[in-house]
Amino acid sequence: MDAFCLVVDLLGFRSIIHNLDADDQRQRIEEWISIVKTGCLEYSIENHQLISDTLFASTNGSEDGLRRLIDLGRFLLEKGLAAALPLRGAISYGQICWDAEIAYGKAITEAYEHGEAQRWLGISCAKSVKIPESLFNWDQMVVYPVPMKKGRLAAIPAIVWSIPLFPDFLSKLTKRGLATTVNDMDWSWADKVQNTVIFRMYIKLLRGYPDYALPSEQFTNNWFPIDIFDSLIEGNVTFQLFEMVATNPGQFELRQTQSTSVSLPAAPLNGKRIPSIQFGINARRDGGITPR
Repeated sequence: MDAFCLVVDLLGFRSIIHNLDADDQRQRIEEWISIVKTGCLEYSIENHQLISDTLFASTNGSEDGLRRLIDLGRFLLEKGLAAALPLRGAISYGQICWDAEIAYGKAITEAYEHGEAQRWLGISCAKSVKIPESLFNWDQMVVYPVPMKKGRLAAIPAIVWSIPLFPDFLSKLTKRGLATTVNDMDWSWADKVQNTVIFRMYIKLLRGYPDYALPSEQFTNNWFPIDIFDSLIEGNVTFQLFEMVATNPGQFELRQTQSTSVSLPAAPLNGKRIPSIQFGINARRDGGITPR
C-alpha cells in the first residue's frame, strides 16, 4: 500500500540514558510515550509504532492524510521541546506494509535515511513527497534549504513550528539528562541548535515581509538564508517606483516602472534592536506619486 510515512527520532536519547538514574530514565521515557500517544490520537493517525527513541507513523495517501501527518510532526516538535525532548524527522511517500508485529517498506527506509541526514531540530520532506500548494503557508509548510550532512544544496518542504527565542531554546537542551551545562555541549549538538534558530529567524522575517517570497518558493536565487540577514544588517533597501494608469473611465491601477537598491550605513550591533525603515508612496490621479 502506498502511504505517507513519518519517522521521528528523539535526539539526545543516549545522553538521557547515560546521565540519569533508572527512575529518572523511566520518567523521561513515559513523557515521550505520552506525547506520542496524545498526538496520534488527536490527529487520527491510523498506524504508528514506537521503538525505543524512534516513532514510525503513516496515514493514507490523500491530501488529508498528509495534512494530519504534518500536524502530528508539528505537535511532536513543539510538545517534545517543551518537555526537553528534542526531535528530528522526515516525511516520505511510498510503499509501506503494516501488521501487528512489524512495519516495513521503501517509504520507511527513505524517511529514516532523510531524517538522519539533517543537521537541525525539525522535520522536512523527502523527494517522494509532493506537497499541494494549499498546504504551503508561513504557519504550516515552507520551502527551505534544510541543512544536511552531505549532498547537493536543495530547497525542500519543511514543517513550520514554534521555536523559542535562543535563551529559552538553549535552556531546554541543557537539562533533564541532555547535558549538564552549556559547556558540556559538543559542536555536533551546537551546530543543530544554530541551524534551527536560523530557520526560526528566516520564518519570522518572511512573515513580516510577505511580498518577498511565497512559502512555496525560496527567497532568492541564493541558497543561503543568511543572505537575508546580511542584507538587513548592511541596510540594503529596495525602492520601487509606480505610475498610475487609467484602465477604464474612473478606474486606475498602479504599475511598477522601476526598482533600484541602495545601501544604507550598517546598523551597529550593540545589543539594541535594529530599527526597521519603511518607504512608501501615495498615488495621485494625475499619475504622479507623493512620498510618505
